[in-house]
Amino acid sequence: MRLSINTLLLAVTLLLAVSVSADSPQTRKSKIVSKVTRQVVDLTDANFDSLVGTGDWVVEFYANWCGYCRAFATTYDELAERVNTELEGIKLGRVNIDKNPAVTSRFFVSRLPTLFYVHDKEVREMALTNDKEALFKFLEEGDFKQLKRTNAWLSPFSPIGQAVGFMGTLGQKVEAGLRYAKKYLPTWAIVLAAGLVIGLVARRSSTPPAKKAGVATKKTD
Repeated sequence: MRLSINTLLLAVTLLLAVSVSADSPQTRKSKIVSKVTRQVVDLTDANFDSLVGTGDWVVEFYANWCGYCRAFATTYDELAERVNTELEGIKLGRVNIDKNPAVTSRFFVSRLPTLFYVHDKEVREMALTNDKEALFKFLEEGDFKQLKRTNAWLSPFSPIGQAVGFMGTLGQKVEAGLRYAKKYLPTWAIVLAAGLVIGLVARRSSTPPAKKAGVATKKTD
């Protein structure tokens, strides 16, 4: 009987410890942060067109190493929570530029963080501010209409934009391949491979075109 009582006391102690840990301030803070963060949609090269192709979106471009992006993150998350509660039809998303080179290239992102307002594939760059009230008022009153639209030819949704996105993805893959080669292959192997490629290209470009076969005709006086 004593063993069973000790076992029961041990079980109750463990349950109390788990409940205290679950209700600790740090855990409650994590829950709040995750709840706010879920209001912002993670946009990627794979899902961007299917999600942002229609409707109204605010899109943030950021990077984990960007200090200004980290400072703006709380403002953006809290703005998203309020927009999702009080405004209908507007969604907020964010794009990690290091993981999504195609979308980043299509928007010609040159500084971080950057905000764009997308309305039915019409793209406008927004002014960046940490004033949540100003941002919310901008969205609430539809002030995006006063901003200049991106040229249709250079739009991220145009054929040119799609081509630029492809080149951005290709460039990242080439860069990743070079980093891999530099890390795992000796220098002489990289130089040898580059020399072979250059030699083959030079040889092909210097080879004269083959003469076309023809029928000889006899010259008559």
